[in-house]
Amino acid sequence: MKLPVKAGNDANVAALGEAWKGGGQGYPNMLLVTLGTGVGGGIIVEGKILNGAKGSGGEIGHLHLVDDEPETCGCGNHGCFEMYASATGAVRIAKRVLAKTDEDSVLRGKDFECRDIFDAAKAGDKVAKEIADQYGYYLGKGIAAVASVVNPEIIVLGGGVFKGRRYAL
Repeated sequence: MKLPVKAGNDANVAALGEAWKGGGQGYPNMLLVTLGTGVGGGIIVEGKILNGAKGSGGEIGHLHLVDDEPETCGCGNHGCFEMYASATGAVRIAKRVLAKTDEDSVLRGKDFECRDIFDAAKAGDKVAKEIADQYGYYLGKGIAAVASVVNPEIIVLGGGVFKGRRYAL
C-alpha cells in the first residue's frame, strides 16, 4: 500500500494526532501544550493546524511572560514561557527558591530533575510545594495568554513533565 508521507513540527503533528484520536477528539478548535525540555504548542482551528505564514504558528514556548528575567532563553530573549513551564524551567525555579530559603528540603544539596520536585511536593516537602506552586502559576499564565488569543474549545496537556500522561482541560 502506498501512502503519502509528510513531515511536520513535532508539536503540530502531536496536536493533529490528539485532535484525530486523542484528548482533543471531537473538538475542531484545540490547543495542545507539550511540556518537556521546552514548551511546545500545536493549535487546531476549525480542524486544521495553524501553521502561520512561515510555519512557526503555535510556537508558544517563546511567548514573553516575565519582564525582569536576567537569564537568557535559548532563543536569545528573556522571560519566555518555556523558561518557567518546562522541565528545565521547574529546575530553574527550584534553584532560585532554594537559594532564598534556609528551610529544609529533600532537594537541597543534590542534583535533581523536574520529577523529583513534584515527587517531593506530593510527599509534603514545603519548599517543593512552593516550587510547584510557582511552576503552576507560570504554566497557567502562559496557557491563559494563548487561550485568550486562540479561544480553544479544549486544552490538552502532554509531554515528559506529565510522565507520558495527557490531560484535557
